[in-house]
Amino acid sequence: MFHPCRLAALALVVVSFSACKVESLDDPIIVPVVDQEFAFDLWQNLASTSMSPLEVRMYTLEDYECLNTSILTNYLRVGRNLELTLFDILDPEVCDAGLGPATGVEVLDNIEEDLYRLKIELQDVVQNDGWLTVTADSYTVEMEQENGISWQHYEMRRIPEEAFWGYITYPDAASQLQAETFLSDLQQLGTVADLQDGYYGHYSLSDNGTKVDVNTTSLPGQAITFLFEYTGENAEIDQRVEAFLMDADPELQLHFWNGKGDEWRR
Repeated sequence: MFHPCRLAALALVVVSFSACKVESLDDPIIVPVVDQEFAFDLWQNLASTSMSPLEVRMYTLEDYECLNTSILTNYLRVGRNLELTLFDILDPEVCDAGLGPATGVEVLDNIEEDLYRLKIELQDVVQNDGWLTVTADSYTVEMEQENGISWQHYEMRRIPEEAFWGYITYPDAASQLQAETFLSDLQQLGTVADLQDGYYGHYSLSDNGTKVDVNTTSLPGQAITFLFEYTGENAEIDQRVEAFLMDADPELQLHFWNGKGDEWRR
């Protein structure tokens, strides 16, 4: 169901609406410091076939009763000017029951290394201006104001194609030893990743690259994470994983990725 007046509540001070439109463009619009309603984050779609894997993901800070509630958005690029507009919260036709935020994704296609002017609007009423800097190593957002929005990360470092990372979960000490032995052997196929600390979207690095946090909501407490560089063939990984899982504890789970968008999981 479409609710065209939900986001209008973000600017209730001097702005009045009729069918969610400002009654007079000649009247002064005073935008208050509104509560933060939306969270934004940067993400790399490693399976993308376009020039740029960059996505902007959006979430409401309020939870809804359907896990598939969505945010109606639009993305427009004119030269080096990028504009994101959030219009409304959409109820799904078929509800996936459960509490969770409404979500939205916009793909920033064909973004090359450059400096871009960034504008984020909430229903053409609340406007936030900033900059997006794209380099060979990272994407960086700088905002001049953040009315009704907040960024979870202002910088995302790029994942190199040769990066290979993931995790193995285990139910007990015996299976933990199995996982540790397997990962030790697997890492002999590659080299230590020489990457700076920071947020990479799919994972984050800290402690001079020695601590790897895989950014997934499904990672339990009993898990081993890893990251290294691998330039070999996927077939070698396929064989190693298949042989390991044949003898591993059936409750043991793994999920691996590489910088080319390939995945291995059980």
